[in-house]
Amino acid sequence: MSFIEHAYSQITAIDPSITTDEFSTQWLNKCSSYYRSYKSTRRDITTHGLVCLLLNLKRKSTALQMNNTHPLLHEKAEEYLGLSALVYGEIEKRTQ
Repeated sequence: MSFIEHAYSQITAIDPSITTDEFSTQWLNKCSSYYRSYKSTRRDITTHGLVCLLLNLKRKSTALQMNNTHPLLHEKAEEYLGLSALVYGEIEKRTQ
């Protein structure tokens, strides 16, 4: 499984309502067909896409933690942070 497929499966485990188009546009800052295209041609996410994903995961985590005490929201924030650690590791691996 490519990293882009792994990342998509992790995102949908946290929020099952996310579509492939939303993943491409809202998480990777790419066009709506980016994920589908890369998956069908068996290419993996670019480093730029990883950086966008990392920033968006951290933003989402921070937003969920702000000004609330709901345990479920804090749990989701931690899940996004956990995924951001995986993304960071992939970026590190590619840039060494």
